[in-house]
Amino acid sequence: MEAFRFKMTYSNLLDVTLQRARRLNLGETVVNELERAMYDTLVWLAGIYDLDCFIKLNDAMYLTSTSVETYGLPSDFGRLLHPVKPNASNEPLSGIYAYDGTSLLPLSYRHPLEWNDFDRTTTGAPSRFTIMGRTLYLNPPPDANGTNAYRGRGQYIAAVERFELDDEVLLDHPHVLVSQTLFRLAGDTPEMPANTLTLLAREATQDLTALVNDQARTRQEYYRRSQVGAGRR
Repeated sequence: MEAFRFKMTYSNLLDVTLQRARRLNLGETVVNELERAMYDTLVWLAGIYDLDCFIKLNDAMYLTSTSVETYGLPSDFGRLLHPVKPNASNEPLSGIYAYDGTSLLPLSYRHPLEWNDFDRTTTGAPSRFTIMGRTLYLNPPPDANGTNAYRGRGQYIAAVERFELDDEVLLDHPHVLVSQTLFRLAGDTPEMPANTLTLLAREATQDLTALVNDQARTRQEYYRRSQVGAGRR
């Protein structure tokens, strides 16, 4: 069940954070860095957790050419999803697919160091991929698939852009940005009392735990429904 979420903008959150930063005597230099610090917190969250608000669905991630194994990543690509489940060969799946015009083919992720272990000359329907820099590699190199190119579809964590103050905060628990930002800034303040840091750390941990656990419960319900549906087919 999706959590009910009040609409809140970054301006709202920054106002709350500013008031608390002043009560904590973080100093005007730190206060002036709040917007950047909150953005850094947002980037940190996106870099570690597969939160729904960061997931991008892209039905035109790439379009293959026969025998060509490399394709540029979309400009909004941030990182892969953490592997969610293995395929029949026990290889991790990370949300990247090839659509052959009829079926959606899940591609397993392989480490770049493994790439030269594969046959890179014989074409076929892609079944695995890797990423090096900003380039996506497919293997086997795509065949002609009749006359239909394979169309890449992907779910990935989008790159986090700098927010505008009137942008809506899409996190289910927006307050996590307040508590995490304050804790990070306080930790960089040498004269901050240890007991204050402890309290801020506790609050930041509790907010983050609530956010991550809510997401985990939602996904467990999805996996449960998926398994029940698969058993009925």
